[in-house]
Amino acid sequence: MTGQQIATSMSDYTGAFTIPSLPAGNYVACAQPETPGLLDPCQWGTSAPAFTVTAGQTTSGVKITLAQGAVIPIHVNDPQQLLKPILGGRVDTSCRIHLVTAKGMHYEAPIVAQSVGGRDHSATVPFGTPYSLQVLCPALSLNDATGNPVVSANSGTPIQAGATASTTVFTVTGAKQ
Repeated sequence: MTGQQIATSMSDYTGAFTIPSLPAGNYVACAQPETPGLLDPCQWGTSAPAFTVTAGQTTSGVKITLAQGAVIPIHVNDPQQLLKPILGGRVDTSCRIHLVTAKGMHYEAPIVAQSVGGRDHSATVPFGTPYSLQVLCPALSLNDATGNPVVSANSGTPIQAGATASTTVFTVTGAKQ
């Protein structure tokens, strides 16, 4: 994280954005890409685009470059339909999946699709980055693809450029007592 969030803006179809009435000062521009496979330079880059706003002046030409990354697909089977439906893209605080880097940084793997049979999550990391998945479901029991209970984190294999990650699968097996 680069500091306190001051303002937000949505870009148009060309990537252009406007933030009216931004006070004079020094800023860093971050991006929250909605497209899987793109990386926010504030989280993953060596430096984020910085710019200065001068009082009474218009600032233009701020460019945010999003690098390509490896998409980590995660599917949670829910045969008993114990997961609550999540509307409007909200985060489900009762069952979360985090991608954890070797440096200990946590990134939420948001829900990208859901049905009565389960959910799909997705996270993007730079190619070649070691990671693990941490499943945080305090009220539910989950198993991994081999049928073993998910106790803490499962290690993922770094994805090399040009390769595609296989889907990590978890299954909700019941409610915890």
